[in-house]
Amino acid sequence: MKNVSSIICLLILSFFLASCTNKGNGQIACTAQYVLPSLNFQVINETDLTMPVYTATDIKIYLKTDINKTDTISPALKSASDQRYFSFDLRRVKQIDTCYIRVANLKTDTLVYAVSNTSAPCPRPYISKITINRSAPLPIAPNTMVQLKVTY
Repeated sequence: MKNVSSIICLLILSFFLASCTNKGNGQIACTAQYVLPSLNFQVINETDLTMPVYTATDIKIYLKTDINKTDTISPALKSASDQRYFSFDLRRVKQIDTCYIRVANLKTDTLVYAVSNTSAPCPRPYISKITINRSAPLPIAPNTMVQLKVTY
């Protein structure tokens, strides 16, 4: 039994080492699966900064497709570190793109976002800057929570 667990541990370790390997000439071969960038956001009442209770079906996200049609999706409701938030993956990765978010029967918000790549040896795309309703652009780091302020 001890040998079986040792073999399993070695297999797992070799998998992690193989996901990003050095070819010997200074280049690194990245074999990890491509991960689409995601936008994580919370809906906050602009007046008192409380978080009203919404479900994923209360929120609609409108994304343009490559053939200039509009896809409508509902974000996933997630929680981590005692925070609830909504999240959705960007279906296409353009350097700059726009999506529209409608919360319940409130005004539709326009989000213009820029996508960059991390500087790690195996770069991954992430949303690096976002503008909400023509406000000043907000630079953001990977996995940053964006606060979408709504007025009732």
